Amino acid sequence: GNRLGGAALAPLGALPALRELSLTGNVVTVVASDALFEAGGGAFGALAVLDLRRNRIARDADVDDVRALPALTDVLLAGNPLCVRHAAAAARTRRARGLTAE
Repeated sequence: GNRLGGAALAPLGALPALRELSLTGNVVTVVASDALFEAGGGAFGALAVLDLRRNRIARDADVDDVRALPALTDVLLAGNPLCVRHAAAAARTRRARGLTAE
């Protein structure tokens, strides 16, 4: 990682043929529409894969704006606090339903 934050996205939006972007292992906390679309109309228009693994994204709302990217098919979020919370909640639900033994 390079310790890049969400603001690092804006200049990359000017790359019209960018299909995959890996920001793995940085300090991204939110991917907001201002960072995504600062480059103007059509920014990230070809982006299909956004890899945000091992960052600091804590809430679903922190990545909601990526839904506006027209070609996006995959957003990778493993290793973020958001995923840890979801995994813990799922485990609690399974235990409550008696689906796991501990």
